[in-house]
This record gives sequence, structure tokens and C-alpha cells, in this order.
Amino acid sequence: MKRLVWLGIILLVALNGQSVERRARIVSYRLDMQLDSTGRWLDVQALLTLAKNDTLSDLRFHFADIIPIRSVTCNGDSIVYRRSQDGLQFRLPSCRKFQLRIHYTLETDSFKSDRVIALVRARKWVPYLFDNVASSEINLTVPVRYYAYSSGKQRDYQFDGVIRQYHFNAKVNAGMPLFIAPVDYYIGLSRRCKGIQINYFFHTTDTAVANTVARESVQAFRFGNRFIGRYRPSTFTYIEFPGFDFCQSMPGFVLMGSKYIANVKRPDKRYWVGHETLHQWVGNGYFMALYSHSPYNRFAEESLTEYLRMVCLQKSYGDDTLRAMLRENCHIYTANIKGTAEDLPIALNRPNWVTYTIGPVIWHLVRMEMGNRKWQRFLRKLYARYYGKVIDYAIFRRQLTTFASEETVLRMERRLNVKGIPPEFTE
Repeated sequence: MKRLVWLGIILLVALNGQSVERRARIVSYRLDMQLDSTGRWLDVQALLTLAKNDTLSDLRFHFADIIPIRSVTCNGDSIVYRRSQDGLQFRLPSCRKFQLRIHYTLETDSFKSDRVIALVRARKWVPYLFDNVASSEINLTVPVRYYAYSSGKQRDYQFDGVIRQYHFNAKVNAGMPLFIAPVDYYIGLSRRCKGIQINYFFHTTDTAVANTVARESVQAFRFGNRFIGRYRPSTFTYIEFPGFDFCQSMPGFVLMGSKYIANVKRPDKRYWVGHETLHQWVGNGYFMALYSHSPYNRFAEESLTEYLRMVCLQKSYGDDTLRAMLRENCHIYTANIKGTAEDLPIALNRPNWVTYTIGPVIWHLVRMEMGNRKWQRFLRKLYARYYGKVIDYAIFRRQLTTFASEETVLRMERRLNVKGIPPEFTE
């Protein structure tokens, strides 16, 4: 039986494919879904509302080849489509805005992790475009022995003793997460912070580990809400993803790998909780266009988020804590990265170790040059103005230079184009 392979890092697509994607946008999804009584087949009727540039005539979605399609219509008319290399391509109508209906069926064994039907965008279970943010409505019916979990607000839930019906709405959805699990699989935990319900779903039975994740995440959530701006979604969910070797943040939803959960017993391994939580503001509040090939996008998203995690701890435990973390980053670089294949300029924009070690050091130098007040105003303005939008580095830079001098930003960019610890940084 075919089984999708989870990719921790999505490979970049060809430049011409990306340029096409930037000329079209999925505005909204409506997904009407039903899991059959055996739990083997998930019927999906997808309605996608799209907007496009007048001159665009063809469009290619990312969509898994192993999923059989029953029908495709555009504005009510059947259309011809082609499939290859996990892509769905078709000719577009002449209008600027149109509706695409796709009826397809998922064989759930192809998307299972342990006993969980784990649907996330990288598994290409729903047609999508890179660097696209849309609203979503998911209407799901499952047999009595399953529960469902997704991002956004659970607008309605009905149970008649035989089936469960879920209705999820999200104003901002970029990861399209939907988990369907046996009722006995997850153990739930909840916290309430600043009027927001934070839900945790663990497969582990270690309550000490679960409570540590909850404590660390609430600390980071309070900091982000106060320091950067009000958290916008109505709920926030963390869910254990069996067999997942990473952690990943999506709008209102965090995927937790089991090994990462177990590691929170060690204070030096808890960093991921705060980091993924703060991605709700940076990377999932506003979104960096990661596929635009700017040399600074990962620095603007990942390095900034990691530095904010450090600032969060600075606010809780004092300036010495921040200095110690930055010194430790420099030590990690010197002991483990310097002179290796990982020792690259951050401007190469690769998902490597220097992004998370030297990147925060460079952000610290930027903050020191700007001053605390201007640096915080930059963060708050960026989040408030571009929440729910995809921005490129040019927009990010323009906002930064509103509060920082051009010389400060040019120095930052020069540091990003060379290897090693910036000589201006003193421990």
C-alpha cells in the first residue's frame, strides 16, 4: 500500500512555478467531509474560491497523485485537468475570480501515523499553493469511535450516539491541519490565558511532561500577547503528532513530535515550546514569503522568533539570562559549527543551525542599535499591519527602516552575508 512520506523540510519548487503561484491566490476553502463506517475512506467535496491575475491562463496546485479524483468543475462547468509529480494543473477561465469544486476520496491508511489520520498541508491532502493564506470552513462527519481536531473555531458539534459532526472555521489558515483519532488516543489538557482557550492533546501519559509543555507555552503566550500584540484567533491547540520528528507551528495549531515532548524533562531541551508558540506572531501572525528566494527570509522569520524566545526569558528572569543564552549560542557555534559544512552565511537562506544560533546574536545587535522602545514598536507595527497576510523581505525591511536607521539595517545585512560571530558582539 502506498504511504506518503512526511517531509520535515519542503523542497523549493522551480522559479517559474513560483511566479505562477504569486499571480493566483486561494481566497477560501469549504471542505465537506465524511469518514466511512470502516474508517478507511474519507470522502472530500472541496470548494475553492480563487482570485487571479487577468493574464494567467494555467494554474498548478500541489496535490498528492495517490488521491483519486472523482470530478473537477470550474464555475459549474467540467474542466480538463492534468496530474503529475504531485501536481494538479488545469486551464483557467477568463474571469478574475472563480470557484473550483473538486470531489475526491482519501484512503486513510496512506495518511495514518500510528492510529491517527494526520492531515496537514505538506502531505498534500488538499489542493494548495505555496505562500498562500486563506479562510477555511471544514464540515466533518465521523463514526462514533473517532474524535476530530483542527485549527480555528469549533463553531458547532453534534453527536447523536452514532456519528459525530464537527464544524471548524478559521479566518486565517495556512497549514490546513485536521487530525482524526480514536476516542481513546489522546489525553486532553486545557489552560485559559488572556481570554483564549489553549488546548493540549497528548498521547503520552506522563502528566509531568504534559504540564511542563503547558507551563512553558503559557509563559511564551503571555509574552507574545503583551509584547507584540493581541493574539487574534479564538483558540490555540497543541497536538502530539505520532512519528513526527519535528515540531511545527501553524496558525492556532502546533504539531508536537513525541521525542520533543519527552525532551522537555531537560531544561536545555525545552526551547522548542517557546519558539513554536511565538511563531503565532512571527510566521503565523504575518507570514514571510519563504518561496520568494530572498536571502534574508529565514532570518526575518526563524532567527527573529528564536531571539524573541530569549527576550521572553529575559523579561521573566533578567538580563543575565539573555546574556547567558547568547554566550551559549556563540559557544555552540565555535564548538560544533565553525569549520563544518554547516558554517555558512545566513544569507544563503538555508534551514541550518546558524539560523538559530548566530541569527539571534545579529538580532540582538540590531535591537541594541535601535533601542528597546523602537525595536518593540517595530514588532508591534509589523504584526498589527500585516496580520493574516503574506509579506516579502522588501516589506519587512521597509517596516524595519521606519524605526531603525538605514545604516543599522545595512550593517545587519552585511553580517548576514559573512560567516561566523559578528566581531561587534561582545559577550
